[in-house]
Amino acid sequence: MPRTWGTLATLSGTITIFLRDVLDDGLGANWDPLACVGGDYNRFAAFESGKLVVNVPAGNNWGKTGIMSKKPLFTVDNTMDARPMKIVLDFVPSRTTGYVNALAPVQHVDVWVTQNSGDRSDPKEDKDMSEQAPARVTLAVKAGAVTAELSDKSFTPYPSWLKSGTPVYLHIFSHPEGAGGPASFALDAVTVGR
Repeated sequence: MPRTWGTLATLSGTITIFLRDVLDDGLGANWDPLACVGGDYNRFAAFESGKLVVNVPAGNNWGKTGIMSKKPLFTVDNTMDARPMKIVLDFVPSRTTGYVNALAPVQHVDVWVTQNSGDRSDPKEDKDMSEQAPARVTLAVKAGAVTAELSDKSFTPYPSWLKSGTPVYLHIFSHPEGAGGPASFALDAVTVGR
């Protein structure tokens, strides 16, 4: 990702930027296309004015279309317990209806196969999200836990694979509420920092 030093304000405080990609060079050296289960990167994804815009029409199964990091964004270490690594994703809410942000220890087009369905989540997790997509999602990562911070709530899953020494890959893809439904998102920037 283009290296930009500086800071970025998030809901939980300011972070020092290590990496920032404003998507002005398309996939560039940072991203690979992602398409599976009815998704089609060449038909449903495009870069428009420095934004990744994915628009999957109804009738395409789960239509998973998006991007995944070519290389790990970082490797988990024990210093993250006191100071989590943060991944900040900026979206255009008016062009976003359904998507998933997923972390994994490997790059995989169907990232669900890298997850353990028995992993626990925060018991206070509220799966009922607001009707409008958030403009910013911050993923605070430390060994054993990821806290997703949205504008009006947060929740924490505890992936069993997320251990010190493990690389972290980012996957961002469209996902409808139900199979066969439409889904879209417009991603403006990806920032990583602490």
